Amino acid sequence: IMEKTELLMILITILSLIGASLGITNLVTASVMERSNEIGLMKAIGATNGQSEAATIGDNVFIGPCTSVIGKITIGSDIAIGANSVVTKSFVDNGITIAGTPAKKISDHNSHSNLAPGLNLD
Repeated sequence: IMEKTELLMILITILSLIGASLGITNLVTASVMERSNEIGLMKAIGATNGQSEAATIGDNVFIGPCTSVIGKITIGSDIAIGANSVVTKSFVDNGITIAGTPAKKISDHNSHSNLAPGLNLD
């Protein structure tokens, strides 16, 4: 009886490992397939393989609607990014305003003073 119990436990363990392996494989495959459209879109607008990583965004950054921040770039603090902009390079200067496709610096003035009238911050 002891040998049959051990054999049954080994069989259950093997089946559990096979089931877990299939579950992990399914999860990884779904993640890759979900991300492949996003990566394809990024490559279509000029991103390279290394640019499919997340951006580093500083404190108090305003990102306008429909703005795309693409690649492993750095955005400094107190920056305003205009609507519909496509940011593909780093902007580390603090307190600037950027906009455009591709984004470029449009103002050296404090971004708060540029945003305040439109957002009723004052």
